[in-house]
Amino acid sequence: MSTICGRDAELSALDSAFAGVGPRRHVLVVIRGARGIGKSALLTAFSRRTSDALVLSAAFRDAVPPWDEFGATAVLAMTHRHFEEFAERRLAASVEAVRGLTRPLTYRSPEGRAALLTELARLFARLSRQREFVLLADDVDALPAQALAALCPPRSLIVATCTDDAGLGRMADHVLDVGPLPAEFVGPLLARATGAAFDESTLRRLFTALGPLSRHPATLLSTVDELRRDGRLAVVHGRTCITDDKPVLVPAQLCDFDAVARHLLAMAPFNLDDLPLLVDGSLAEYGSTVDELVRRNVLACDADGRVTCPVPALASRVIFENGSPEPTAEPVRVPARHTGLVHDFRTGDWTAVLAAARRLELGPSTELLRMARLLAAEVCTEQGDERQAMAWLKAGPTDERLAVLRAWVESGLRMRLGEHRAAFDLGWRAHCQAQGTLPGRKRLLMRLIVIAVLDGDHDRAAMVLNEITDPSLELFARSAIQHDLDGLHEYADLARLRGHLPELLTVCLLAGGLAPEPRPWLHEAHEIATRLGARPLRARARDLMRLRGVSTPRRAAQTATALSATELRIATLIRHGRTNRQIAVALQMSEKTVEYHLSRVFTKTGARTRVDVATAMVKCRSVEAISA
Repeated sequence: MSTICGRDAELSALDSAFAGVGPRRHVLVVIRGARGIGKSALLTAFSRRTSDALVLSAAFRDAVPPWDEFGATAVLAMTHRHFEEFAERRLAASVEAVRGLTRPLTYRSPEGRAALLTELARLFARLSRQREFVLLADDVDALPAQALAALCPPRSLIVATCTDDAGLGRMADHVLDVGPLPAEFVGPLLARATGAAFDESTLRRLFTALGPLSRHPATLLSTVDELRRDGRLAVVHGRTCITDDKPVLVPAQLCDFDAVARHLLAMAPFNLDDLPLLVDGSLAEYGSTVDELVRRNVLACDADGRVTCPVPALASRVIFENGSPEPTAEPVRVPARHTGLVHDFRTGDWTAVLAAARRLELGPSTELLRMARLLAAEVCTEQGDERQAMAWLKAGPTDERLAVLRAWVESGLRMRLGEHRAAFDLGWRAHCQAQGTLPGRKRLLMRLIVIAVLDGDHDRAAMVLNEITDPSLELFARSAIQHDLDGLHEYADLARLRGHLPELLTVCLLAGGLAPEPRPWLHEAHEIATRLGARPLRARARDLMRLRGVSTPRRAAQTATALSATELRIATLIRHGRTNRQIAVALQMSEKTVEYHLSRVFTKTGARTRVDVATAMVKCRSVEAISA
């Protein structure tokens, strides 16, 4: 009896369904599952188990033109393949009737559609008169319910496959939801397909490259087939190995994404908050595409809005097709330059932001250059170099798309110069004039709240709060206005999770001026400002310490040179803003193990916070060598 790795339960369910077919009864089984999960392979395995019945197969996705709503062309192709097996004499007349109606004109009138459905039902009724038969209908997602019903005469088992979002399950007698292949069956499946067991390290590479798709049999097998065709697989001492260090790519046919989806894949990882900065097109279109790709497990989005691609082999294929001359260990990621610039600003690598801006000045004028000038102006402002900030602003953009982002920077410069009222008016005017969702709006509103709170202007603060729709920003605004330390603490945790040091610094300074116990807040603010090179903000932290009776923080007692290799890797990931969960995934260990090593990092470096650790890593060249 034919079987398939890890699908015995599904095959047994199909056997039972076939047993329920009777002279006056059909059975419809709908198999649901994501593309590449192995639905077609399940149909093939089942067809080998039903040799006593006439088995017909039709594919309703690739062979059906867009206008053929009822999939009649797939039915005609099936009857052509199996015609000699049919015993019904009048079958030829039914086939010709269906063929005559299978044209675009038929679908333009209710009469034509009804006639085609009638002929399809008559064709399958004649098929069932002589003997029981099994119809394996693959990929029926686009098939309407009435068309599928026409293919269901008595004495038949119809097994139809569709993806998770199809609604045909409501008319089925049985629904089988096919999930990912159990992990223990992946090795045997590959060994059966290639004739040799896979080396453990090769299996790990495949699991890492394909992520959740590594347990989708069709995706896994097609990827391995492509590796074999490219000469990248070899059997060494009885084990199959990948012969090079190039990244694993999924086959090109699995990357049937539109331009927006490809752009998102090439940009990942990124934060949803930064999406307006990273795209030129419709933000609504990008947002809905993110949702769709997350639903399909192509992208993943955590609770903090960080979007990643859990299938590196998919992202590598998209990047390779977008211009990298050949798949290398680190492919060229042109769209990711926007992401990298924003990420460097967010995580406090401001030297890299300034370097990127200077480098881009040597090239043509692009939106990336214009955005880089604004971020460079913001960095110079926060570092106390107002003259250089003005120079970057003077060269910066005046186009409407970046108007809000420019207002954010200009209002910050005015605020640092002590012109709070002018800073607020400038930013508020830009917000009111902006149409639609533009880059920098959230940052601008946050800055306006800070200005109003520092000035004690509750009316203006309430006016800004009224304009805020983002839940996390609303948390910050309400907490700042109402001096709610619990809310500020919650927002600070969100900023830490996102690795957003400038926002975290803002919160720490605000809370440090309000908290009954200001020491932790002001020490963290001082440490962040030191790391960013933000001299005015560091001075502000010191002034608040003197005012609140807090001693200046001591430097970490020890350097990162005392850390083990694992501790160094964890500390480096902390420097890049990773959470414990993200570190656990990256290093393939449990969160408990990460917490244990992290406690040793704190002890050895004398650090009290994750920012302490990050600061120590900046000063340790050995970490950079290990990270490279």
